[in-house]
Amino acid sequence: MNHGFIALRREIIEWEWYADIPTKVLFIHLLLKVNHKEGKWKGKIIPKNYHLTSLSKLSSETGLSIKQIRTALDKLVKSGYVGKEKARLNTYISIPNIDKFIDEGTQRASKGQAKGTQRATNNNDNNDNNDNNDKKNNLFETFWNLYAKKVDRKKSLDKWMKLDIETMEKIISIVPKYVEIHSELKYRKNPVTFLNNESWNDEITENNETSNSPMKFAL
Repeated sequence: MNHGFIALRREIIEWEWYADIPTKVLFIHLLLKVNHKEGKWKGKIIPKNYHLTSLSKLSSETGLSIKQIRTALDKLVKSGYVGKEKARLNTYISIPNIDKFIDEGTQRASKGQAKGTQRATNNNDNNDNNDNNDKKNNLFETFWNLYAKKVDRKKSLDKWMKLDIETMEKIISIVPKYVEIHSELKYRKNPVTFLNNESWNDEITENNETSNSPMKFAL
């Protein structure tokens, strides 16, 4: 958890992206998240004013969609407000001119007040979850493509990310049979409904009338 505060400079209201809500939300979030001093994460040096993250993590933290994050980040990179370097599974984000937006003196005072009451924590403490989130995102893409009824992707992804990986893998093992039975999309539940209703727990049973009758998915 981050402690203390930063003081935004009043000039930010004249910033070129101030009226662009997704871009403003992402940039202020990054101002809060970048390291206030050099730190380490899994043996890697994370310099001051850098943050190690991922698109999915930024989406989860800000409430913006991954598409909105990607678009806003591209605007910030192209206009020179942030730097972006791709790591193996994550992305290094830097803010080279951070002092144009926050009062460094106030930030130092805040850290001084916090010292002695609680140790400052590195801004990347939660990055241990990045690998897990990336795996969940990859599993979602597998589910999404298998299910093939591409409706309400964002709601489906939000619900999916709340599941554990074991449940995700179970869902993926069930979906091909469900799709086979409900081959017409109009008879297939919307994916978010399938997830909300935990339909993967419904049993696929034989029709009792004849041994050769087709299998049906209990709805």
